[in-house]
Amino acid sequence: MSRRKNEQSPLLQIERELTLGENAYAQLKQVLINGMMGPGERITVRGIASALGVSITPAREAITKLVSEGALVAVGPKTIVVPALTAEVLDEVTSLRLALEPNAARIGAAKEGKRSLAFLRSTQKALKAAMARKDYREALKRNHDFHFELYEAAGLPMTLGFIESLWMKIGPSLNLLYPDFAVHHGGLSNHADIISAISSGDSATVEGTIRKDIEMGYESLNNYVANTETISLRR
Repeated sequence: MSRRKNEQSPLLQIERELTLGENAYAQLKQVLINGMMGPGERITVRGIASALGVSITPAREAITKLVSEGALVAVGPKTIVVPALTAEVLDEVTSLRLALEPNAARIGAAKEGKRSLAFLRSTQKALKAAMARKDYREALKRNHDFHFELYEAAGLPMTLGFIESLWMKIGPSLNLLYPDFAVHHGGLSNHADIISAISSGDSATVEGTIRKDIEMGYESLNNYVANTETISLRR
């Protein structure tokens, strides 16, 4: 395949696959977004390199990028941790999520909602099954898949990138919603309402339900953070 040249530029488009470092970053990012690592979990460059089957260099590149983005924190020359959630971070992340996600969901539902229904229904079914067997990691992944099906359908790459960066910060702490989430089934109810709204072509309700879902998550996480900080002060 020949490289194309922009008529207004002498530069040729570079054709290449992702580097090992970029692939390592993409995988680690998804692990954080999906909540596969919890707050305070420690990782090392050597450990990540071994898990990914790559050398030290791409693993270090990926981790360094995530540290620069605030998704990971260096606590020593060779040790990195997933940062614990603070009230300040939770408030800011939630404020930004409320500004971006409901709108993206509304646009995505209006554009591709009917085409997404089969995927959303199967994802909801898999989420219910994961919660029934108390497989909360799988439940978190399915929850992510449900939300991002709508966000990606919006066709707003800048917005999607911002949302992903926010989920990198909040994803690990979504573990803290379980098993309470499984008992109350609030998220499942919201998903069911979204599916129903898409079926009837009501993208405005999709927007409102995503907002409700974020606010419910915030309330639970805020209570957890407040209790955690109180315990720390007593020590």
